[in-house]
Amino acid sequence: MRKTNTPEQLSLDFTTKPDFSHGKAALSKMLFQAYMKDLQSDNPRRRRKGVKGLESLREFTREAIPVLEKALKDQDFRVWQAAAAALETLHSDR
Repeated sequence: MRKTNTPEQLSLDFTTKPDFSHGKAALSKMLFQAYMKDLQSDNPRRRRKGVKGLESLREFTREAIPVLEKALKDQDFRVWQAAAAALETLHSDR
């Protein structure tokens, strides 16, 4: 007969929440890098996706602002329009 352990025997603590802050920071950094790569694309939809992604990563505002300012000169109006909106949002959050 197989013996089963109780939570007390396993020393499981369900009263505190796990800390995922390190994982969130790592994920945000990976997303930032992916959005930066999108901005280098020949496809305007991907560049616009990169702009909108940078807008959503508020913890990278300092790094995103110069990149978004450069995107204001994009040849596709939807990209530079998204960049202008993103800059307005990020500047208003400061």
